[in-house]
Amino acid sequence: MGKLDKRDYTPLNEGRVYYMGDGLFLVAKEGDGRGQSVVVAYEDVQALRDSKATALKLTDGTAQSMGDGMWLITQFDELSRDTQDVTLTGQDCETILTTYAYAAPAADRLAA
Repeated sequence: MGKLDKRDYTPLNEGRVYYMGDGLFLVAKEGDGRGQSVVVAYEDVQALRDSKATALKLTDGTAQSMGDGMWLITQFDELSRDTQDVTLTGQDCETILTTYAYAAPAADRLAA
């Protein structure tokens, strides 16, 4: 994985998404002023967009429905030894999937 360019992102509701390659995205949110970030896989974002469940197990972490298409994504960060929590809206999921469709190399799209 190469170094993320801070200018190479797509804006989200209260945050940003960076494409990391291999079908993975770094979602960074400021929300309450204590920057949080999680890594989500393309398949996870599709599941969040399409799910009617109240909770989902993700590739890394969990998602809890907050209603109205909003999800609370929770992951454990090994470096900080703390959890990272990020909310994603339905629009955020659509933005990430659209970004993936246009930003990812064809080989990555086929692998996902």
